Amino acid sequence: MSGTVREILQYQLKAGAGAAFHQIMLTQSLPLHRAAGIELKYSGISLIDEDRYCLIREFNSVEEMHASLEAFYASEAWLCGPRQQIIAAIESSHRVIIAG
Repeated sequence: MSGTVREILQYQLKAGAGAAFHQIMLTQSLPLHRAAGIELKYSGISLIDEDRYCLIREFNSVEEMHASLEAFYASEAWLCGPRQQIIAAIESSHRVIIAG
């Protein structure tokens, strides 16, 4: 499959983790995404549940998405950066890939 694709990630966070999670995303994770060349379309807390979070990323193709995310999640900046704090705050997650 080729063409623009969007990855939509929805996180159910542990009770009370929403505000701190969003702060980590804003100050640590999203800057790392940008530095890695990953285009962010949206990142934020749900308007109706402060412990639900959404992240939308856009890629030029499914192949680019796989390569970019593999490199990002294997990077020292991610592994030694916010990874552990982010993972610890997530209770569950759902991922959907759609045509952009």
